[in-house]
Order: sequence, then C-alpha cells, then structure tokens
Amino acid sequence: MPQPRAAPEGDATGDYACRDWIEQQIVRAYVRLALSNDADCSRTVTLARLSDLEVRLTEAPWIEQPDLPPFWLEINLLTTGSTIDSTGCFEFGEDELEAVVDLVCEAKDRHQAQN
Repeated sequence: MPQPRAAPEGDATGDYACRDWIEQQIVRAYVRLALSNDADCSRTVTLARLSDLEVRLTEAPWIEQPDLPPFWLEINLLTTGSTIDSTGCFEFGEDELEAVVDLVCEAKDRHQAQN
C-alpha cells in the first residue's frame, strides 16, 4: 500500500493549496475504502502526515444505525499516539467534505501554534 505523502509546505498560495491538497487526500482515501474487497471489516487508510500529526479515515461498514456515521476521520498526534480530534461522516458531499477539511486545517494550525 502506498505511503501517505507529506502535505505541501507553505508557499505563495498558502492555505488554499494546503486545503486543496487535504481535500484531494480525503477523496482518494474515500475511494480506496470504497474499492476495498474487505466489505465486512473495519478498514482504515492513512491519508496524510502533517508534521507529527497523522490523519486517518476509517470505514465501519457493519454500522447500520441511521444515526451513526459509517466513516470516521481521526487526527492523531504521532508523538503520543493520542487522538486530538475526530468526526464522523455519512458521505463526502460538498458540505461534509468542507467541514472535514476545516477540521484538519484547524488541528494543523493549532498544533503548529503550540510548537
């Protein structure tokens, strides 16, 4: 399985380039999960490493309760192994995708400000 690439560093396009890159990684991870043959098990894809943060997307296909989302995005701090933020998603339509990109960007910004 290919290793996730590091996010692009800040350049002249700044936040927009990073947001676009994160969105692309989320969509690619979603497609990898959708195309996976193991439909009965929980599956996880690491979609980005941002400094010492790792962003993972998990699908739990057995969840059939309408109030529980089948996809879960987690942002983990590699130095401690702890989850610093997470959110559930039902699908990745425009609104949910934008919210997830916001979550990742905000976590990245908070983490960079602390270091």
